[in-house]
Formats: sequence, C-alpha cells, structure tokens
Amino acid sequence: LYRLPMRPTEQLPTERDRYALGFRLAKRFPSAGATLRIEERLYSDSWLLRATTTDFRYMVDLGRMLRVWPHGRLHAQTGAGFHELAYTGFISPQNGQVILPTYRTTDRELSPMASLTAGGGARVALTSPESENQIGITLTGDAMYSQYFRSLFVRSRFAVYGAVALDFEF
Repeated sequence: LYRLPMRPTEQLPTERDRYALGFRLAKRFPSAGATLRIEERLYSDSWLLRATTTDFRYMVDLGRMLRVWPHGRLHAQTGAGFHELAYTGFISPQNGQVILPTYRTTDRELSPMASLTAGGGARVALTSPESENQIGITLTGDAMYSQYFRSLFVRSRFAVYGAVALDFEF
C-alpha cells in the first residue's frame, strides 16, 4: 500500500433529505408528587444514517417551591452510507489520473456512534405557585460519554456541561 501523491479534500453530497419521528410520554404520580417524562426520537436520512435517541426525566416535587430530577439520555446511530475509516484511491495506469470515491469525509459525527448522558437538575420557584406571574431559577448539570466506533483520530469523548436559567411565566 502506498500513499497517494495528493491529499483529497472532503466531498459530501449536496442534498440531504431528513426524516424524524418523535413522541413523548408524561405521567404524573400525584401521591408521590412526581412526574415521569420519556421522549423518543427516530431519525433517518438519505445519506443512510439511522439514529435513535431516548431521553428520560423523573421530576420530584420537594415542597411547593423546589423540584429536582435525575436525567438520562441514550443516543445511538449508524454511520452515513459513504463513511469509511479510511478512503482508498488509485492512479489509473492508462492516463495517470487519480481515481477517488465520489464522497468522503473525516467527520466523526457521521460515523457509527453511541452516546450516554446522565445528570440532573433543580428548579426553585421565586414566586408563590398561586401567583399570576411565575418566576424561577433552574440549574442543570450533565456528564456525557460518546464512543465513535469507526473514527480514525478520536475514539471517545467525555463532556461535562451545565446551565443556569431564569424563567418567567406571565
């Protein structure tokens, strides 16, 4: 095996048709003062990438002004139909022209992958639940681990992220 004398650039299809189907299940448990929320999203596109994302939260009321929850998310996908770990090309013996695959990418997000997220959050109400206008502060934090099954340079990634939000309802 020899390396080609040139470095070809990434070439992606110019069009992409995307389709997604999602649904949410929410169930309130009044005796426990809790709500379970599960969301599912199925995805497919014309690049042959298929994905599923499942997200859940179990929100528990710890009094009238405080709600806390654990959060989990699982995302898994196939790779795009043209994604390869490494692309091969050859030089034509007839005219010396370099022959390459039509489409090629080094984008690890187009490879087969899976990602697991876990964390939680809390919302503190700053106004009484009976008030006409509601104000609250929400804090969330998550850790995410991603595994790329056919990626040349980055095989996995770990991330930690959080948010602070101020919300108004009027």
